[in-house]
Amino acid sequence: MDYDLPPWHSGADRPERVLERAVSAALGRPEVTRAVASGQVTRDVLIDSLAGAETAVLAAAGQAEQRYRTERPGWYARFAVNAPIGRWVLLITPVLGLAALGSFVAALIGLSWAGVLAVVGGAAVLAVVVDLLLLMNWSEGRFSRRVAIAWLACGVLSLTVMQALFRLDWPGWALLLAFVGSLASYSAAFLSIRTLLRSFRHSGQDGVARAALVAWEESVLVDGVLPVLYSKLNEVTPPVHATVLAVREVSSLVRADPLRMHVPTPAGAVLAGLVDRLDGGSFAVAGPRGAGKTNLLRAFCGGRYRSEDRAPDLAVLVSAPVDYVPQEFVVHLFAEVCEAVIDRFGQRAARRRGKVGPHPLVSLARDHLAVLNYVRTYADEISGKGGFKGFELAGKRAVTMAGRALTYPEVVKRFRGFLSRIAAEQATERELKPGRVVIGIDELDRIGAGEPARRLLNEVKAVFDVQGCYYLVSVSTEAQHDFELSGIGLRSVFDSSFDEVVRVDYLDFEYARKLLRRYVLDLSEQFQALAYVFSGGLARQLVRTARAIVELGREQPGREIADVVQALVDAELTRACQATADALTAVDDRDGVTDLLRLLDERRTTDLKTHSENLRAAYKGRSDRARQLKDTIAARTRFLATVQETFTADLTEDRMRALDFNELARARRYAGTNPDAGLALLRDIERRWAP
Repeated sequence: MDYDLPPWHSGADRPERVLERAVSAALGRPEVTRAVASGQVTRDVLIDSLAGAETAVLAAAGQAEQRYRTERPGWYARFAVNAPIGRWVLLITPVLGLAALGSFVAALIGLSWAGVLAVVGGAAVLAVVVDLLLLMNWSEGRFSRRVAIAWLACGVLSLTVMQALFRLDWPGWALLLAFVGSLASYSAAFLSIRTLLRSFRHSGQDGVARAALVAWEESVLVDGVLPVLYSKLNEVTPPVHATVLAVREVSSLVRADPLRMHVPTPAGAVLAGLVDRLDGGSFAVAGPRGAGKTNLLRAFCGGRYRSEDRAPDLAVLVSAPVDYVPQEFVVHLFAEVCEAVIDRFGQRAARRRGKVGPHPLVSLARDHLAVLNYVRTYADEISGKGGFKGFELAGKRAVTMAGRALTYPEVVKRFRGFLSRIAAEQATERELKPGRVVIGIDELDRIGAGEPARRLLNEVKAVFDVQGCYYLVSVSTEAQHDFELSGIGLRSVFDSSFDEVVRVDYLDFEYARKLLRRYVLDLSEQFQALAYVFSGGLARQLVRTARAIVELGREQPGREIADVVQALVDAELTRACQATADALTAVDDRDGVTDLLRLLDERRTTDLKTHSENLRAAYKGRSDRARQLKDTIAARTRFLATVQETFTADLTEDRMRALDFNELARARRYAGTNPDAGLALLRDIERRWAP
């Protein structure tokens, strides 16, 4: 992008301008223009599909925007050569300098004040002519650095105007004008020097900021605008049913950022409804690992569930460490909130008693950060002595910083008070609904529901229950069970810590299709179903499988579905056998697992169903761990056999309507958690799905 002015001066970096350019670029992409030219959809319909989604679209590129805001030049950029102030300095300062030089020369040769004015005017006209020549050779919004420096150096000549004031007999009105002109000349010379110094010191930052702006605009295009347009294109075009792989366009699927690929789910809608209705609270986000709890927290904290009529939330997302001291974690959480406040309100100034200073919340946050590390102490000392030669009195006052940490009750009190101040500040919004304070705590499910998780919650819940503040905590399914059991009188720390528990469940086929259709054009229903059953309903695995299918299509366009399935099955079986063999080397029955290890390591010579039965019968020992690994790999192999039998060239549109792919995805999950149940379900599916 080329700008006449830097984007931070021309307003080109405003979010609405960035979104406008991204929409224009999206409408010009080949896949979009082809759809418009074919009459499937109109430009107006595509533009209307983005109406009301601006907040979500920009939130998808929130990380890129934050990087640009970090790299964007500060106040000094206003004096850059191609900035508004710098441009006027560049053009006006040399005019004043040459005019001042003319007045000085005229005074030296003894001209009258009228002659001096004539010389000054001629010098000024000469400078203006040079300015015009520079403007005519303006190139890409920038002057040549050497020319700019040489021309700005003429501004230093404005200092000579003071000599003229003392050498000439000026009339009173002319003396006043000359005095005002001298002040302007001095100011111009000062700005010229500062412009030069800043130009040298920050010569490379403009390029970095421009690159960050380009990356932000690209992220808005790929991660925000295109998914909405792709969804609309897939909506207006009939579903594709084909067993030949043909992927027309893929956007950010290959980038694999879960936040960018987040699709609103029922759990997200429930959580957003709770947060909108209540004036504060703590909510647990439960579900199996890989179901999308982290993505939901990131999306919520990133503004994806914020309505258009609500001001931005102050959101913080932290991860709960596995090895921790609960009090230290609360201190860390406190510090993260302070940093977020400084980032949010650091650019706002507050006027108090006629003085402009930092926002009160920023000052308070900085004070809290200092206190979290140090406690300030004052030491006063007075000494005196007397004698024959007189009396002497001395005193001193010293300020020292001692490294004593606050006690935990003090930290909790300060933290709760600070959160209340932030919520009160957010509530002062008048034009929109007030923003909220959202604190997400992720990865608590890694700790489980045992004593470590209970101990952490017992400490952290001391800062819960602050009006206007919402805590979102990811927990394990065991924690959800404890919460639900409280309804029959079995209370636990999970029940006393959370107001509600929102379950993030596995994706069903319909939501999986909706996710894939946002990022892939013309992927047939057969391949969407294939990606879904391989994922088992896990959003993370769905992205991985879809990416693998897309890569296979890129390597060899027009591949039959049987070839794609064979490639996926071979890769999956190889990984599973290698992982199982590695785990078997650590069991205590090494002699008993020999036959099983040979089956895992040797090349398969039978079909997958027979191979599954051979694996299941390969170990008869007493090791529980070996039996568990044997049953799991056998069930997984049987699942791959069922997939291979299902996804063939005979999988027509009519046959797809008769199959429930949610069942096959559930069998995939059972194969890893309960192999016997998985095998039973797979046998039942094979019996009912037999052609």
